[in-house]
Amino acid sequence: RRDQELDIIPYYALACIYYASFGVANKYTDAVGLSIANWTSSTNWVTAEEKCTWYGITCNSDGEVTKIELNNNNMLGIFAPEVLLLASSVDTVNVQDNCYLLAEGVAGNYWIAQMINLVFLSVSGTSFEFNGIPPYFGSLPLLEYLDISHNYYTGPIPDEAFEGLNNLVYLDIRDNTYTTDIPSFIADLPSLETFLF
Repeated sequence: RRDQELDIIPYYALACIYYASFGVANKYTDAVGLSIANWTSSTNWVTAEEKCTWYGITCNSDGEVTKIELNNNNMLGIFAPEVLLLASSVDTVNVQDNCYLLAEGVAGNYWIAQMINLVFLSVSGTSFEFNGIPPYFGSLPLLEYLDISHNYYTGPIPDEAFEGLNNLVYLDIRDNTYTTDIPSFIADLPSLETFLF
């Protein structure tokens, strides 16, 4: 019975992502008068099918969710912070090119700090917004790939924004509105090979 109860948690977290972004209006869709459409692909989502068969979801051999890859999928609404309930197993979150997918301020972005096993994170081309850059990326010691380009991150880039990301190989922070120059600490990231500003 305990195993069955624990297995409900990933279904709940994934259902939250689905219902929060499956044709849900937000301030950006309202501003442009966008007619609300559903995901491009939602095969098996919130059905009786096993979660590992849901479109964009990859699981390991134990049936734990490891990858959420819903890029370019017409997600509209907000990105549900309940994703943090999957933090112990998820190593990839890719929701790039869902331009009306919103994560606003501290409340919308705090889940990032909990995703300690992330190796790959791309929210490029979404409507994620924050005053500056969220200070949470330094909490992701395994992170190798980070793309936060083409968003609504505005203001200063704090010195600690990417502190401790010793495994980071790729960093793209282009096309946001920063009020500071390229931070000098970027040069101190030991594994960084590609930096786009």
